[in-house]
Amino acid sequence: MGQVTQILWGNSPTYLLAVPLPDDSANPWSPVTFTLGFAAMLHRTPLFLTCSSIHFAAAISAFAWSFSASSDAFDGREVSWLGRHIASAAVEVLWFPVPALAQAARSIGYHPSPLTQWLLLLANSALWGLVVALLITRLWPAARRALQQK
Repeated sequence: MGQVTQILWGNSPTYLLAVPLPDDSANPWSPVTFTLGFAAMLHRTPLFLTCSSIHFAAAISAFAWSFSASSDAFDGREVSWLGRHIASAAVEVLWFPVPALAQAARSIGYHPSPLTQWLLLLANSALWGLVVALLITRLWPAARRALQQK
C-alpha cells in the first residue's frame, strides 16, 4: 500500500503517506514525488519566504517604475522608449497571473475589494516564491551532479 514517513515541520512532526511509484520512480516530476517534495519544501520555510519576499518587492518596484515612466511621459518629460517598455514587461511578467484573474473577476461582475486585491498579490508572490524555491531545491542539486559527472 504505502509507507508512512515522518518529516519535521517546525517543531512538530508531520506524517506523510509515501505511495510506491511506478517504473518512473527516478522521475523527480512524477505527481507523488512532486507532492512529497512540496511537503518537504514547506520544511525549508526560510527559502520559500525569502523568494516570496524578493518577488513581492520586485513586483511592487516594477509597478512603481512603470507608473513613474508612464507619468513622466504623460507630463511631457523625456522618457526613453526602451526604459518604458522594460518597465511594462517587468510588470507583466512579475504580476502574472493577477491581471488575468482580476479581468476574469470583473467580466463576471465581481469587483474585489482592495483587501482582496492585496491578498491576491500576496498569494501571487507566494506562488512565485514556491516555484522558485522548488526549482532551486530540485534542479540545483541535479545540475551540480550532472556537472560533476562530466
